[in-house]
Amino acid sequence: MIKDIKSTEQVAEDKVKEAQAKAREIIKKAEEEAEKIIKDAIDKSLKESKALVQEAADLAQKEADSRLEQSKKENEKLKIDAQAKIPEAVNMVTERIVNIYGDS
Repeated sequence: MIKDIKSTEQVAEDKVKEAQAKAREIIKKAEEEAEKIIKDAIDKSLKESKALVQEAADLAQKEADSRLEQSKKENEKLKIDAQAKIPEAVNMVTERIVNIYGDS
């Protein structure tokens, strides 16, 4: 009877050790899975943030290009307007010169 009790105690002790080993293995796997999930989340966040930064840079470049083109058009218009007024300016200067020296 004592042998049966000791045998039963040994079986119980073995089962406890086995359960503890399984528990450690489950915990280890859970920790590894948690690390993988965290790493994947970080990688995904980095990828998304890089995409957002690139999108913002592209948008800023388009805006800069648009403003540059608009400035070029405005500059060309001012140049054309100024060139159109050159003959008038020459006439005004000529008239003043003629009036000044014409009175002499």
